Amino acid sequence: MLASVGLQTTDYTVVTGNVCSAAPCGAGTLPYMLQHGSVDAIGMWEPTIQLAIDAIGESDLAIFQNKTIYREIFNLHSTATKLKDPATRKNIVAFLKAINQAEVIYNTDPSSIFAQVSAAVGVSVAVLKEVWPVHSFNGTVLAPDMLDFMVEEDAWVAQQDRRAAMTKEDLSNLIDPSVLAEALAS
Repeated sequence: MLASVGLQTTDYTVVTGNVCSAAPCGAGTLPYMLQHGSVDAIGMWEPTIQLAIDAIGESDLAIFQNKTIYREIFNLHSTATKLKDPATRKNIVAFLKAINQAEVIYNTDPSSIFAQVSAAVGVSVAVLKEVWPVHSFNGTVLAPDMLDFMVEEDAWVAQQDRRAAMTKEDLSNLIDPSVLAEALAS
C-alpha cells in the first residue's frame, strides 16, 4: 500500500503492536499506541482499526483504503483426492451452499445476527455495527482478477521466503471453480 504512493521501505519503520477487540485498549495495543503518539499510523483488521478511530476521533483521521492493493479474500482449501470422492465432495458443496445462505443474511438483514456474531467473535454489538460496512460478503463470486492477483502476491511471498515464484500455470491449477458452480446450481 505504501509503495503505491511512492514510499520506500526506508521511509518508515515497522513496529509491533497488539490487536484490541474491546475498549479500553491497553498499552501495547495499536489503538493505544496511535492515541498516545508512539506510532503515526496503523494497519490491522477490524475491530482494531475502528477502536483506533474511536480513540483518536474522526477530526484527526485519515483512512487509506485501496482494494486493488490489499483485500481479504477468504477461500476454501481441499485436495483433488477429496474433490474426487463423491461423499466428501457432496459435503463440501453442502458447506458452500450453507455459506451462501448465511451470506444472504449478512447482506440483507445483518441486524438479525449481530448478537450471535458479537458473542462468537467477542466484539461488542456497537463496534460490530460500525465495522460491518467495511466488510464485503461476496463468497459466491470468484474474483475475476484472482489469478493475476495470486501471481503478484506469490512473487512477493516468494521473495520473502527466498524461493522461486510459482508460474501462472501452476497457480491456475490451485483454482477449481467447479465446486462453487455446483453449489450455486443446486
